[in-house]
Amino acid sequence: MLKISRQQVLERWDTLPDNLKEALFSESNSGIVWQIGTLNHLPEEKISMMATIVGDVIFGFLHPDDLTREIQESLNLNYQIANSISHEINRKIFEPIRIALEKVYSPVSAMPFGAAQSKQTDFIVFDHRDNNWLGHAVIS
Repeated sequence: MLKISRQQVLERWDTLPDNLKEALFSESNSGIVWQIGTLNHLPEEKISMMATIVGDVIFGFLHPDDLTREIQESLNLNYQIANSISHEINRKIFEPIRIALEKVYSPVSAMPFGAAQSKQTDFIVFDHRDNNWLGHAVIS
């Protein structure tokens, strides 16, 4: 999974268009992610990881075309399952916001040589009781 600092998330949030902010906190999108994960027999932990990856795309840290690879590698799934999941996410979540996603895409730049890396913890706020995907954050 991508390692994104808290500062990078906050900076990106400040420039994110309203429709993408809404997509990040949409109950509908939360339900879609949960449904796709459940239909593919993923445990809660992997569904949460998948939601984080979807958030990374909406934030513009990850290109939608890289979704299959990221799901496959991060969730340790075979290509066919990762591709099926990616297809559904693209169709149900990304297609309505495709133009905005293309505009905000800007991958995280690599740290300069010799820069000290801080310990980072990825987490996603996801309320499983009501399938409410609340967002993505990384704490340094």
